[in-house]
Amino acid sequence: MSRKPQPSESPSPATPFSWQSGPVGSASLDRDVFRLIANYTYDWESWHAPDGQLLWLNAAVTRMTGYTPTECLAAEDYPWFLVAESDRDRLREVLTDALAAGSGNDVEFQLLHQDGSAHWAAISWQPIYDDRKRHLGFRTSIRDITDRHRLREELRLYNQHLEQLV
Repeated sequence: MSRKPQPSESPSPATPFSWQSGPVGSASLDRDVFRLIANYTYDWESWHAPDGQLLWLNAAVTRMTGYTPTECLAAEDYPWFLVAESDRDRLREVLTDALAAGSGNDVEFQLLHQDGSAHWAAISWQPIYDDRKRHLGFRTSIRDITDRHRLREELRLYNQHLEQLV
């Protein structure tokens, strides 16, 4: 069973940053730690301004779509070139809700990869506020659910087969 190091202990060589007194430490360390967490989060995370403009996204977008964060930030039609035509209305509803400071979870859509393949994804969104309750826009989190979608379809077909046997 592992235990949390105490602030007075010296960090082990495996500790990525030193323990400071207080919750995390200096403001600069806080920024660095949060930047690392955001950039190495498995899901594709993005931050949009209150007007919907894309401000930032992490590198997971490349794994999921084949496009780099720089390419996405430069794209005039972001995110529409990444969304299957049949799901664009659904995503418009999500983004309309996000622009109105709404939140939601697990809305499924087909995501288009740069290599031409399509994958299933789910999006969650919520507003972002600073410490003074100023609205800073919204964040989205997108995860690949292709396996979940495939298994659900296999289960549906299996159940259909069983019903035919009865």
